[in-house]
Amino acid sequence: MKILGIDTSSKRCSVCILEDTNKIIELHSDDERTHSQKLMPLINNLLKKSNIILKDIDIIACSIGPGSFTGVRIGISTAKAFSDALNKQTIGISSLESLAYNAKDIVTNNDIICSVIDAKNENIYFGIFDNNFNKLEDFSTCSIDELVSKLHNYDSNILFIGDGGITYKEIFKNNFNERAKFAEEEKNLASSISIAELAYNKYVNSTFNSSLSPLYLRKSQAERSLEERKDC
Repeated sequence: MKILGIDTSSKRCSVCILEDTNKIIELHSDDERTHSQKLMPLINNLLKKSNIILKDIDIIACSIGPGSFTGVRIGISTAKAFSDALNKQTIGISSLESLAYNAKDIVTNNDIICSVIDAKNENIYFGIFDNNFNKLEDFSTCSIDELVSKLHNYDSNILFIGDGGITYKEIFKNNFNERAKFAEEEKNLASSISIAELAYNKYVNSTFNSSLSPLYLRKSQAERSLEERKDC
């Protein structure tokens, strides 16, 4: 089973093709171009280098957020266009779940995983998972102080992963001391590989979500600014 993975939820644009859970090829771009400029050239290059055509793809797996509002929309729109044109199965994966899955090689039985995406101004998106990647809390957004308070309810070691784990590392270390663990740099980046691996696992276990509806968790900055102006 060939899976095309797409992640445009962060500054990095990442695409891959897996055969089941085995990587055939992965490409990503960290340059300053917008995702609308990066995504299709990356996919075209991916297909060319792997000598695979879109008709060979069985599943299109895509990040549904949270993360970059514009990036998420571009990834989902592209995945839907491919699916509609080729009648392919789609599977939506949260960027919080895929970040947690980046820790599959380092998480231990004594850990819970907290995936943290920096939403700026000391706000974050977060997901909390056990060491088998089962969700322990509904995905949500809050201030960094509110997340720290919530995590004090857990007695396990806490493995932080995602760019929020980097941004607020000192806060987590000061609050949880030796219980705070941190993923190495590369694992904190959004990855189409984790998106595609999770999609495969969910497909074979019939637990997948075929909907590609964006998971925003909060209003965009433009929407918040408009509401603030209306309140003035």
